[in-house]
Amino acid sequence: MCLALTARNTPCDSLYSGGQDHGTIFWDMKVIEQRIFDMISMEREDLLSRKSEAYYGYLEAKFGRKKGKGKKGKGKKGKKK
Repeated sequence: MCLALTARNTPCDSLYSGGQDHGTIFWDMKVIEQRIFDMISMEREDLLSRKSEAYYGYLEAKFGRKKGKGKKGKGKKGKKK
């Protein structure tokens, strides 16, 4: 559905838009601003995540994976006969 801005009611701080289906949609500007802010924040975090994934992939390819020092298991103890 394509939306086109038809009118903005400034005193009420609302937005009216209409689509190709001849429907009119009422939007609250505070909600729209919050959704835009959330989308920008998510895009920024996604970009940061992709950059860090690429960086750590590069480091792993260049230097290899380091073997971590882990706890040694006790293993199974059998009965002595």
